[in-house]
Amino acid sequence: MRTIIIYVHPAKKGHNASFLERAERWLRENDEEYELVDLYEKGYDPVLQKQEHPSSGTPAVSEETKRYQEKIKGADRLILIYPIWNGGPPAILKGFFDRVFTARFAFRYQRLPFPIFGLRARPVGLLRGKKAVVFLTSGSMRWTQRLFLRDFYRVAAKKAVLSFCGIRTKVSLLDGCTGPLTRRQRQKIERMAVRGLRWLF
Repeated sequence: MRTIIIYVHPAKKGHNASFLERAERWLRENDEEYELVDLYEKGYDPVLQKQEHPSSGTPAVSEETKRYQEKIKGADRLILIYPIWNGGPPAILKGFFDRVFTARFAFRYQRLPFPIFGLRARPVGLLRGKKAVVFLTSGSMRWTQRLFLRDFYRVAAKKAVLSFCGIRTKVSLLDGCTGPLTRRQRQKIERMAVRGLRWLF
């Protein structure tokens, strides 16, 4: 059983880095095998090229994408750590999803026996049996997200890609991350990380 951590932040200190440090420490303490994929550290190119898009007719999958797909295919668990910027994940992660979580690898469409309100097919996740925990950080407060956005950040992090592809997912969000990491936030990260990892395992 393998675990992959996908870390998505250019900084090595702060709220996201604190989640990463706690997750790695927990995994080591529990003798769990894991691999860290730091997208910024690796200089990952998030741009989906024309030849990679399904509209090209015969989309070409790069060797890099194939390697990431093999890593995900061979993993039982995923840990994602990233901030909410401008209402969504960093562009580098969005590009990673677009290029790696592709049709016929992560999902497919199954034709319905008859159209339902215009729908002719339904999505089927191909990554079933895997679990993921997502640790998000956000500058806005959670109550404002619930009141004005209907908890959009958490819902999107869970359902837009991971659950859509069949991965059982839990999302934890740390709000109010507008300044330096405080002692209180560090303690909260400790609790959130441990709860999330215990659920994952």
